Amino acid sequence: MKTKLLLVAFLSFFAAKMNAQCSAQFTYSVNPNGSVTFTANGTAINPPATLYTWDFGNGSAGVGQTVTAVYNNTASYIVCLTVLDTFNTNGCTTTWCDSIYVNGGATPCTGAPNAGTTVASNYSPVQGSLVTFSLTGNTTGNGITYQWQRGITATSAFFNVGTGTSTFSENLYSDYCYRCITTCTNSGLSDTSTILCVTPVLATACNASYSFNYNALLGNVAFTAATAGNVSTAVYSWYNGTTLMGTGANYSTAISPGTYNICLLVTNAATNCVDSSCGTITIANPNTCSANFYIYPDSLGAPHTYIGVNNSTNGASAYAWSWGDGTSSTGQYPSHTYASAGNYSICLTVGTPGTTCYDTMCLAASINKTAAMYSINFGTPTSVSSVSKELATIYPNPAKDNFTIKGLSTAKYQVEIMNLNGSILKSVSANGNQAINISSLANNIYILKITNQDGTTQFAKLIKE
Repeated sequence: MKTKLLLVAFLSFFAAKMNAQCSAQFTYSVNPNGSVTFTANGTAINPPATLYTWDFGNGSAGVGQTVTAVYNNTASYIVCLTVLDTFNTNGCTTTWCDSIYVNGGATPCTGAPNAGTTVASNYSPVQGSLVTFSLTGNTTGNGITYQWQRGITATSAFFNVGTGTSTFSENLYSDYCYRCITTCTNSGLSDTSTILCVTPVLATACNASYSFNYNALLGNVAFTAATAGNVSTAVYSWYNGTTLMGTGANYSTAISPGTYNICLLVTNAATNCVDSSCGTITIANPNTCSANFYIYPDSLGAPHTYIGVNNSTNGASAYAWSWGDGTSSTGQYPSHTYASAGNYSICLTVGTPGTTCYDTMCLAASINKTAAMYSINFGTPTSVSSVSKELATIYPNPAKDNFTIKGLSTAKYQVEIMNLNGSILKSVSANGNQAINISSLANNIYILKITNQDGTTQFAKLIKE
């Protein structure tokens, strides 16, 4: 029992000796990159079991006997080291703090700085535009200060326009010369960059005039802003009254017939210019062109072949055909062949770009194609009322309740009235100059098949109104 008590007393004395011998001193050194390395060099009772923890005084911490910290600002900091012997719960624990001074994480400048050359981002800027000046040469390092100066000529007095950075920017409105004086605060030495003189180019005032072109066939209007005096930094805004339509020097938009107050606003921050121009434009109703066509079965040609007649008037120069099967054609007298069975509507749009000539006509379900191949071939009409060598003339055309075949009263005609699908709606026999009643027919376009007494056949278009 006495032996165990003596052992406890010895261990207690040994622990007390460990606490007495534990210390937390450290040294530090500044690295070339501006960071700081700390080394714990105090006394530790059990080095393998000793824990070193650091508070670097800048909000960060570390662990280890040798650690490195980075300081972004030039200032004094209080650094604390805590040493803990983790061998047992009775191991030593102690903390030691010391103040240090760091230079903001950059290598202090040494010797004379080299300001090098002043370089401008634009040697011939547009008047009022932003110009940036920078330095070439060895001007880095903690403790380097920059003093930018500007003067009217290379020999005139300079005055401060900015400090603290190796670049400087300002809007340039007149001829100026620039230089930068760099100073090393550690050594007190300074250097001056070369002098650079820049002359801005006088900018022509903004020009907000514009022109426009109406494309009746497409139903849109294209606006073009004048480019004289404007540079690439200009912003073009198009307004219909007070409503913004779009932007860009060239702007197109769909438009309906009517009168519009179109304004162009041109702004250019680079040249401090603003200009606007408003004008009234009138888009007339597209009724000066007339889209008109019809088709009829070709009784003398191949089966399932139609003859088409483009009767459009008033000087249209552009033609767009939609065949109703997802395909289209252009040209005044196109041809088309249907590949699949179905009912197809044909539409023709005519117009003349740059004018108000624009019109569209459709024949609903004008082709009812079966499994056979159907083709349409458009040709030039010989007149409004006939589509082949004329044997007889019909009048009036358009007709309301009656029409007459002009010819000898003794001539005999067999007349078949067909719709545009080729279906016969009415068949009558008539003499020349005999009225044929059509009051029961709906207002529409019809095809007449007229056969005279010797068997000669002709086709004609009849408009019922």
